[in-house]
Amino acid sequence: MKIIRNYFLISIIIGAVVVFAVAPKTERMGDRLQFAVPIAGLICAFDLKEAGSYFTRFAAGLSTVHLFKNALPDSGINLRPDGHNYGFPSGHTFSASFGASYIVRQCASKIPYIGTIAVLAAGFTASSRVDAEKHNPWQVLFGAIFALIFDRAFQSSASRARRKAVFTRVKSWVAR
Repeated sequence: MKIIRNYFLISIIIGAVVVFAVAPKTERMGDRLQFAVPIAGLICAFDLKEAGSYFTRFAAGLSTVHLFKNALPDSGINLRPDGHNYGFPSGHTFSASFGASYIVRQCASKIPYIGTIAVLAAGFTASSRVDAEKHNPWQVLFGAIFALIFDRAFQSSASRARRKAVFTRVKSWVAR
């Protein structure tokens, strides 16, 4: 397990360097980070034996995002700043925020700074969508909200039990 965690951290750092090296524009960096962050979350989920739950919640959330995009084709909220439709909510932001949320919730206590890196990468992805005029701030915000809902609200009972056990240990440690 420790070997997987070490490779996980190294792969995140190398991946970030590669993303910034090969992507000349902000939009391209956001395009790549939308895959890198949820893949990093999946690696952590494999380590915690929660990959099935992680993938199921991610797929359900991404399907819901695309359901909204297709159900609201000509509405004002679905209109992108560049004039095209299918902008609500931001799928790039959903993907990166879902991975970041999982990493913060499940992996950050095991690997120092990984939660911070994941949140910064998700924030960068979201801002790259606004900068590229592919989404407005509301579309990006709702992409992040959908990610939090699908990561936090629909998590497995084993994950909740593990988090409750950690909280109980911390509470007893603080009470000493």
